Amino acid sequence: MGIFDKLRNKKNVQVETPSATHYDSVSGIPFPAYKGKEPYMFISYAHVDSPAVYPIISEFNDMGYNVWYDEGIEPGIEWPEEIANALDRCSLFVVFITPAAAGSLNVRNEINFALSKKLPFIAIYTKNTALTPGLQLQMGSKQAILKYNMDDESFRRKYTYSFETVLKPAVKRTVTPTQCHLNSSTKKELEKVFTGSIAFFPEEDFEIDHGLLRKYHGNGIEVKLPESVQIIGGFAFHNCRNLESIVMSDECGAILDNAFISCPRLTNITIGKSFSSLSEGAFVDCPNVRFSYYKDRMPEKFDRLFPDKSIVSEIDELYQK
Repeated sequence: MGIFDKLRNKKNVQVETPSATHYDSVSGIPFPAYKGKEPYMFISYAHVDSPAVYPIISEFNDMGYNVWYDEGIEPGIEWPEEIANALDRCSLFVVFITPAAAGSLNVRNEINFALSKKLPFIAIYTKNTALTPGLQLQMGSKQAILKYNMDDESFRRKYTYSFETVLKPAVKRTVTPTQCHLNSSTKKELEKVFTGSIAFFPEEDFEIDHGLLRKYHGNGIEVKLPESVQIIGGFAFHNCRNLESIVMSDECGAILDNAFISCPRLTNITIGKSFSSLSEGAFVDCPNVRFSYYKDRMPEKFDRLFPDKSIVSEIDELYQK
């Protein structure tokens, strides 16, 4: 298997990932789990399925549903009390079924708990999965959504219809979009009431914290990263469907897992001489991505980073935008 095949693989295997200060961006956590007192859904999933599950529950969250999930924290030997408490108080139990989930003791524990509490129950099959006789007996009468057999729009209609009987999205007022500063109180207030996207001042398209690019808020086709970006974090360019090209400065040394998810038009990432770490789970649903570097600025670890030379090329710095 070539390096390009590995990069498209949905397994999250990191290679010498530098440390960063925010757990959610480093780990590819898309949003904080809901902690309030309003009705919410509990998400049960196998952690190895995170690359497929996170974009879906991010959509739930974006649509206004309150979503609780364990944020990818590996449980210890005992079933975490926090998970049991979250299950006990939820209004809807949603489990993502895959072969990995069917074989997960933690997922089965969560299913058993939900059934014992007689919680509203929806199983979303992201892969064709043969259930064990025990799971078939437990879940046979529960509502199932076969996502792997649906297009995105059909799936969206199905889950919206299924959710609405027990859980409604938070009511938000639509306001006229306006520009505001990324980290201003205005932005925070708009997020509470505005259902659409918020426009930031152009120079603030990049949400950067201590060198970590947490999120790109723009809609560019060709994007040049600021020199202050040292690490491209998880979900930084999630669903940037217009994005075709990224130019990194010499200060940027790493791309983390889940950094680019569903960027179908992304075809080139220009790296600098400090680049040293490329996570294999960084490019989910990016089928055509390739890499380039400026002449005489090849990274020191080039051969280890790119053993498959067919996906990289040398370019003249004269053509840098």
